[in-house]
Amino acid sequence: NKSGSYGVIELDGEVLYGKKISMENFGNIREAFRGNRGVSYVKGNGMMFAVPVYHNGNVKYVLFKHIDERYLGDTFGMSCYDGKGKVLLATRDEDIVVPFEGWTQEEYFFLCSKTMGKCFEEISEKMKISTGAAAFCEEETPQYVFVAEVGEIDFLIVGMIEEEYAAEGIFIIVTLVF
Repeated sequence: NKSGSYGVIELDGEVLYGKKISMENFGNIREAFRGNRGVSYVKGNGMMFAVPVYHNGNVKYVLFKHIDERYLGDTFGMSCYDGKGKVLLATRDEDIVVPFEGWTQEEYFFLCSKTMGKCFEEISEKMKISTGAAAFCEEETPQYVFVAEVGEIDFLIVGMIEEEYAAEGIFIIVTLVF
């Protein structure tokens, strides 16, 4: 099912409703039993969303939604700048959780190129003192690459936009100001 599977699980790990899952694989389920909602990702297994369900002030169950890895791009694929830019979601260990919308193998190879490696090194240095950073990468098609931490979850948003499209917005601002 592309939209994922839902379920309700008890503290002992018994699934009352939905697909059987293992609390061992997704740490956010244990955290939900402590009263914290969360999202976790397991490479090859997908993404799990979990929220506590309270009864008389105590967490009695956890409601979860699991989305298989092969459907993450279809479910959460993103773009920016009216589709001219690309955005992906990654772990800090550089695992791609949600690929670019319309992800191609060429884009994957481009991300793994030496030029992009240098850009990501520059961004990584900037991220030591900030929650977001960008770099200009001169490749066949010059582009800006940006990275930002995602709030309550330990993921990064990574985006790319070709220089000519990023500059469009600046030109419009300059025209309006002067």
